[in-house]
Amino acid sequence: MRPGGAQADWGGYTGFLLALEHSERVERLVALDVAPPWVRPSPPHPRQLDCYRTFLTRELPELVRRGDRSAELRVPTLLIMGGASPLQRILAPRPGPNLRVEVVHGAGHFLPEEAPEQVLRLARAHIGQDAS
Repeated sequence: MRPGGAQADWGGYTGFLLALEHSERVERLVALDVAPPWVRPSPPHPRQLDCYRTFLTRELPELVRRGDRSAELRVPTLLIMGGASPLQRILAPRPGPNLRVEVVHGAGHFLPEEAPEQVLRLARAHIGQDAS
């Protein structure tokens, strides 16, 4: 059996890359409040420039060049976003063939700390465990 996993922030981004590039190694993925590694080309917001300069100058151009890779995602993936998260407001990730997006209203970026019960309920249901 291939392991699943739940990752937050940059760990979620890494989980997406693992699921895209080595789907044979991942059974299911739960990513918490992170931009998937495909983006809609749009000008970056000033806050993003301050926080993620390296990402924006090195990795983002390659992501834009490669375009929307959501159809390449073969691993059933749940992306949980905080309704009050800047990432959710700026990017508003969209569901795809193997990507389900859930928004936890009233929570920000730090979902495990801000909404642990909701995250656990959604994650357990996604990975096939009892939600209790």
